[in-house]
Amino acid sequence: MAYDLSNGNAAPGLIWEGIPSVVETGILQEDKNSEGGFVLWGKEGEGDNVYVAKPSEGAYFKGIGVRKTVQSSFEAGDTIGVMKKGRIWVKALGECLSGQKAYSANANNGITATATDGTEIVGGKFTSNAADGQLVQLEIL
Repeated sequence: MAYDLSNGNAAPGLIWEGIPSVVETGILQEDKNSEGGFVLWGKEGEGDNVYVAKPSEGAYFKGIGVRKTVQSSFEAGDTIGVMKKGRIWVKALGECLSGQKAYSANANNGITATATDGTEIVGGKFTSNAADGQLVQLEIL
């Protein structure tokens, strides 16, 4: 589902303007039915390859998938922007409060403030408040 951006609304994977960002390019290794704003994983020794599902071995947090406004999903082999530093809109998994650390839930790869059974997004914290399923600003320093 595409979001109406004509009135300045937020959408998953949109980079917050006015904050310096570092975005690199990755090659997606699997399909993802989402516009952006999801966790991407790297795998040791694989350079620019990125994964939606956390690899079982050699995995590390690579960044957050950046939205392409003309596309509502990604396919394996697509080039994708990988935000490594900056502020981006993501969907909250559970309640997220400004100032809390951010984690990727190991069970479903959602972005949450709950450390239990999750992988810390190093340097990641929320800069707004959101209820479960709502959009929240994630900043990675």
